Amino acid sequence: MARSRKGPGRETERRIELFDVLREGVALCEMIRDDAGKVIDYRIREANPAYLRGLGGQSALGKTIGELRPDVSERWYALWHRIMEAGKPTRFDYEDPGAKRWYDVHITPLSRDEVVQLYIDVTQRKQTEAHLAHLFNELNHRVKNNLMMVTAMLSMQARGTQEPRVREELLQAVDRVQSISDVHAILYKTGSTETVQFDAYLGELCRRLGTAAARRGVEIRLEAQPLVVASEDAVQMGIIVNELITNAVKHAYPPPKRGKIIVGLDAGDDAIRLSVRDFGQGLPAGEARESGLGMRLVRQLVKARGGEVDLASDGGLTATVTLPDRADGSAEVQVS
Repeated sequence: MARSRKGPGRETERRIELFDVLREGVALCEMIRDDAGKVIDYRIREANPAYLRGLGGQSALGKTIGELRPDVSERWYALWHRIMEAGKPTRFDYEDPGAKRWYDVHITPLSRDEVVQLYIDVTQRKQTEAHLAHLFNELNHRVKNNLMMVTAMLSMQARGTQEPRVREELLQAVDRVQSISDVHAILYKTGSTETVQFDAYLGELCRRLGTAAARRGVEIRLEAQPLVVASEDAVQMGIIVNELITNAVKHAYPPPKRGKIIVGLDAGDDAIRLSVRDFGQGLPAGEARESGLGMRLVRQLVKARGGEVDLASDGGLTATVTLPDRADGSAEVQVS
């Protein structure tokens, strides 16, 4: 009995049908280079309807992006040149300002001059993210305002008390609350929902504490490497530095002594190191700065982050806090 056979090209036709009904835009493109081999344009050789709709329809097939979009920037072609030279699959987000759409773009080079593009419309996701970011910023703004009210009330209580020890404790509480408020102020100002430029935050913290310290003849100097951390970590690390600086001002330079404090920040070997160094009287008997609320708070926060605190008394005192770096190291190509 004769075997039945599929008609020629049936599998190809089926693949083409699947290609055509995809909601995602797919295209096979050919690079156009100048005499030096630099990508200066690319031609659309094959594309499904979803891809062509974004460029004006079926008539876009066979044309170059330069013909279809004369306003395309040189940065766009430079990006394509880098992708083709690397020869590796690449993914990035792309905003089409004309269509007011966002796409998750997947690029797969097939050869030096051939590439498959996949455009996934993520406009709704981006709009949702933007809305959530707006709500988050509003929340940060309200939290910052509420914390400012708390600091104002504590300051009023401090001014109204006749007990020097109570006044000092209340003012230290003001500094702790203000350290948290500063993080929310930065988040609101930058529009970030998850991360803080921590070196910039430390600069604000040192300037704020430095104003009060200067009245006692103490200078606070910051030596910090650029570092981005999660917002929740920034709050904890800010409180840690706040306590260490407050301790140094109080114990290293009791009036009328004058001096300086150096605050350090660096990261490497999967760890973040914070240090506060003074040049005062050191740590006699290892007790003065270990038993107070400030150091107990520091040790609890550091322990919760899986870090360590080291106190070295040598011509003053250096408090070094080492914390594991929780950054995931991921990176994303940004295109505009």
